Amino acid sequence: MSLTVTNDAAQSATRTGTLTVASVSVASATSPAPPVAPPTSSPPAPVPVPTPTPLTATLGGAKKQKLAPVLAHGLKVSLAANQGTRATFQITLPVLESRLPHSGRNKNASVTLLHTGAQPLRAGSNAITLKLSRGAARELAGSGPLVLTVKVTLTDASGATATRSLKVTLAR
Repeated sequence: MSLTVTNDAAQSATRTGTLTVASVSVASATSPAPPVAPPTSSPPAPVPVPTPTPLTATLGGAKKQKLAPVLAHGLKVSLAANQGTRATFQITLPVLESRLPHSGRNKNASVTLLHTGAQPLRAGSNAITLKLSRGAARELAGSGPLVLTVKVTLTDASGATATRSLKVTLAR
């Protein structure tokens, strides 16, 4: 007996071998087995192309935090994403609330206190602590509450990005 198999790429392989079938005697009359239809060649089923899931994320955290613990231990935020991503964080402070000399012509300018490089995050909820440097801590003015903006930019494996921001008030 010889068996030849051919795949979709027109590659084929042949095997030759011996097949022995033992005969079985039937003592009683039984109905004959129904005929078996020969297998028909059908085209292969199309492989479904997965549609990419859009990147969704939520940035959260306490809207009011104390300044001393933030300077000592870092700003605590939480980030939930529906898939594994790479994230960059940026913390800014309005220039009018910093110790930097500022001009009155651009009141909407801000000072960047922290900018992180891309770091991987797993899908699901992530607790993140953003630690300010001593230099960034010196930029904080000495009076009144401060309003920081935490901005996160997420990039998934396909290159799609999502940006989320959160305002946090630091009380003295």
